[in-house]
Amino acid sequence: MTDTAKQGRCGLLEAPDPRDDQNFLPVAELLRDVDLDRVLAGEHAAVVAYIQAWRSTRSRLLAQVFHDCPDAKLPPLTQEALDWQALQAPFSAWRLVATATDEALTLDLIARLRNMLVHSARPLLPLDSLLVKAAGQDFDVPATRRFYQQAVAALEGRGTLAAQIVDVLGLSKAELGRLFGVSRQAADLWLSNDLPGERRAKAATILSITDLLSHRLKPGRLSAIARRPASAYGGLTMLDMIAADRHEELLDSVRKSFDFSSAA
Repeated sequence: MTDTAKQGRCGLLEAPDPRDDQNFLPVAELLRDVDLDRVLAGEHAAVVAYIQAWRSTRSRLLAQVFHDCPDAKLPPLTQEALDWQALQAPFSAWRLVATATDEALTLDLIARLRNMLVHSARPLLPLDSLLVKAAGQDFDVPATRRFYQQAVAALEGRGTLAAQIVDVLGLSKAELGRLFGVSRQAADLWLSNDLPGERRAKAATILSITDLLSHRLKPGRLSAIARRPASAYGGLTMLDMIAADRHEELLDSVRKSFDFSSAA
């Protein structure tokens, strides 16, 4: 492991193998439950879960990159471009580099980001022999077509309230559960079936908070900001405030900080 990787300073953008960086696993964990066999069979629930996990991982990756490399500059529409790469990631050569699905998909995502940041990141490419081997893989054409159709539909839609919160804040299912005081299993159900009625007011407030912040922060920074302790919240993070059911107080604070008090 290199000194850069140990220190976590731009390691995900610079390490010859991003898996050597201490922050790789926290990013990759959001893809741990993806079942690529079911995804590539075009099963609707599996594809939707994959797209949600991919978007959450993208959000967490960008947050980590901005934390480690605050001077990194993203090209316009980087988030959107990375989201659409979810269509190609299951077929990439990175699946031949790492046997674990979460590692392979995360390597693919990091490589795509690094190859976009040509002026601030070291390019990351698999060996040519693996590219050739990946290009020669056989896939079930009807199933692959179903996958593309389901994935495009998921990417074009915003999904359930729970999915929107997970996406914008880069949350794991366990973190989503903690925000609402429920188990990971309950949160998992909400991603596909949406929140019960009594939880939707809180969800709407959370999305109001993230919407205000998204319009004021640079792309990719919201996830990191939400995890940063702030003196304005008594040393708590925004996520802590939400989990403590102080979301209305947080919304009011965000509005005032951006001079939105008149909109209350």
